[in-house]
Amino acid sequence: MIKIPALRPTLREKTRYIAFQAESQDSITKKDVEQAIKHELFSFLGATTAAKAGLKIMNTEMNKGTCTGIIKIERDFVDNVRASLTLTRSINNKPAFIRSLRTSGMIAKAKEGLPYAN
Repeated sequence: MIKIPALRPTLREKTRYIAFQAESQDSITKKDVEQAIKHELFSFLGATTAAKAGLKIMNTEMNKGTCTGIIKIERDFVDNVRASLTLTRSINNKPAFIRSLRTSGMIAKAKEGLPYAN
C-alpha cells in the first residue's frame, strides 16, 4: 500500500471560525438553526459559491432560549458568510436573528467569544 504524504501547510486551505448566536422569542431547535444558516448561505451566494466556501457547523448548543455555535469556513468567504447571517430574519417561520460574535483562525479563540462557553 502506498502512503500518501500529508499536504504542506502552504498548500492547505486556510479556514476561519465564526462564533454565532441565534435568538428567538419562540422556541427553536439546533436543527432549525443549522438549516436556516445553510438555507440563507445558499440563497445569498448560490450553490456553486456556497460549495466552495466549505461551510461546516460545529459545537452548536442551546442555552436559555438562545442557540450558540461555531461555523468553520474558508478564509476567502468570511465576509460573505457574516453577511448572510445578518440577513436571516426567521428560523422555521418564527421571527429570529443570527449574529456573529467573533471570527478567529483558531477554534479555541472563537469559543472565547461564546457567551455560555465552559
